[in-house]
Amino acid sequence: MSSAAKLDMAYTGAMFFTVTESALEDLLKGRKREEHPAERVMRVVWENDDYAFKLDTAEFDDLIFIQDGQQVLLVSLVMNHLLSDMKMDVVYRDGKNHFIMVHVD
Repeated sequence: MSSAAKLDMAYTGAMFFTVTESALEDLLKGRKREEHPAERVMRVVWENDDYAFKLDTAEFDDLIFIQDGQQVLLVSLVMNHLLSDMKMDVVYRDGKNHFIMVHVD
């Protein structure tokens, strides 16, 4: 008999928050441009009824997105649950890149 715990969750088809390759590339460019310390990474957070970003350190249960061997984005389990049907992308508007969240069908 196996001692492994069973994860009893309904499959929704969209269990993880995702990030486009373009957004990961832009996060890496920003990381290099702003010269973030190696241990500090952008984290998606929920503030004032919207998502935002802050520099933070990785926790043991974070989703960690990596681009070219560098950590570029942290997502907590709570944020992954809140955003599990979303995908982060980047768009060029008003002369700047902006991160957007779009629903995944």
